[in-house]
Parts: sequence; C-alpha cells; structure tokens
Amino acid sequence: MQNFDLVYAGFMFLLVLGLLVVLLWFLKNKIGLGTLAPSQKIRVVEVQRLDAKNKVLLLRYRSRDLLVGLAPNGFTLLDNSPTEVDDGTDANAGLQPSTPAASFKSQMANLIKPKQ
Repeated sequence: MQNFDLVYAGFMFLLVLGLLVVLLWFLKNKIGLGTLAPSQKIRVVEVQRLDAKNKVLLLRYRSRDLLVGLAPNGFTLLDNSPTEVDDGTDANAGLQPSTPAASFKSQMANLIKPKQ
C-alpha cells in the first residue's frame, strides 16, 4: 500500500510539472510574456479590436507611425506616416499627409471576406 502511494505521488508530481511547462510555453508564445530584453525600436502605441479575430494596430518604428490591419491569415500595412511630436503638433506640418493605397474600408473588407 505504501508503494502505491509513492507511485501515485510521483505521477501527480510529474503531471503538475508537465502542466507548469505547458502554461509557461503558452504564456511565452501565445501571450508574449517572458521576453528577456524587450526591444524599444518597435512600440505598440494602440490596439483596436474589430471583432474576435481582426484588429488594427498602431506601431511606432523609427519616428514613423504604422497602421497595420491584423487578421488570422496575415497582416496589411494600412498607413505609413511620420510620427507626431509629443506636444500634439505634427512633425511635418507643411508636408502632404500620406494616404493609403486603398481605403480602410476596402482593406478591411479584403481581410475579413470568407474564403471561396
């Protein structure tokens, strides 16, 4: 009987250890936790969820703001413009604003249309 308790305790220990490994893998790979040295070159400024699977991200990289549409089958660059200065004024006020190749509505329609 005592031998059975030792085997049972060993099995439960391995089970808990396995669940811990799976949880840590999930946190690192799926949620993005566990990076040792986060890069400051790319920064997520804002995330807007459109539905359960699609979202729009505003990324800042090298004094540029990148508007990216993110869907399960990939991502699309929606806009690429200079970063605004922190006081709310535009760094390039005299320049023409950048316009995306297609409208936001058409880009998102292409991202979320069902496969045929």
